[in-house]
Amino acid sequence: MMRTGSSLDRAPYLSIGVFAQKMIDGLIAFVEFGRRENLDALLAEALESLKAATGGEEDRTSYDGVRPLVSYERMRTYREVIPTHERREGIVEALDSLLKQRGNQKQQRKSAEAAIRFFYDLEARALRNFDQPDEPSPRGIRELCRAT
Repeated sequence: MMRTGSSLDRAPYLSIGVFAQKMIDGLIAFVEFGRRENLDALLAEALESLKAATGGEEDRTSYDGVRPLVSYERMRTYREVIPTHERREGIVEALDSLLKQRGNQKQQRKSAEAAIRFFYDLEARALRNFDQPDEPSPRGIRELCRAT
């Protein structure tokens, strides 16, 4: 398959991959050692980004007033990994449960493991989209996403 667009145009896919890897690292540290260092901040960012990218709570803004995941590439990647509303809700629930520390240790671990699988899939899809984009971004979509 031929690559389309420049590497710079596809850079948002790499930022998704890096964020997903940070989430995986934090979640593994939680599962294996019970550490929550930086996990709550990452979980909050992931939840807000996921909701913004998949149509949940569109009018929310992050703490600095900027909506996360407003690029076409990021919305596309999330939607490719989470194709159904049910899957989206399951991931949101797992992340929210971890953030609010709901349930016992076994339930928390189960939520963390579900989140690890999700972020692994997200990272793989983002890197695939960077390396082999199916199609270039629609003309003008970046400007449209920034305007919202």
